[in-house]
Amino acid sequence: AAAVTATPTVPAATTGAPWTYWDTHSKSLFGEMSYAFDSGWTVKGIYTRKDYDDEAKLLYAFGNPDPVTGLGVGAMSGIYPSELTQDMFDLVVTGSVALLGRDHQIVAGFNTATSNSDKWEAFADIFEFPAFVNGTRVVAPDEPAYPDQYLAEQVEDKLNRGYAAAHLNFS
Repeated sequence: AAAVTATPTVPAATTGAPWTYWDTHSKSLFGEMSYAFDSGWTVKGIYTRKDYDDEAKLLYAFGNPDPVTGLGVGAMSGIYPSELTQDMFDLVVTGSVALLGRDHQIVAGFNTATSNSDKWEAFADIFEFPAFVNGTRVVAPDEPAYPDQYLAEQVEDKLNRGYAAAHLNFS
């Protein structure tokens, strides 16, 4: 069997390239309204909106470089933009009820949410990655050409749920 030896590299060596990035942006907005009744009951409505988008251009290196020439490493690169929006509404009612001579706490609510996500991608052709020169220096490849992006994933997610709880006072 052939001996396996590590290729010497400098401490700051990386297979990254200056043209790669992964930018993310996130925004959130919320509002809340509540009303307290004279009876002690409270109703509260909450709205939350989230917007998230990112744009990434990534580079993946693979293979086994020749320790002298640096050849033998392949690379692929892709572009990955995406968008996500989420709207969530929550309605909560709290209060107390008198039952069997004691006060008991009640909470009940309903929550509904919708998320929409779109993800695109485009891949460059696999190319030679001249990662190592004389086994010691990393050389970033030139940025490849990309085809048009296509919609790779489109998801709509809906959630509806209700809940209720009671704190019963037995003593």
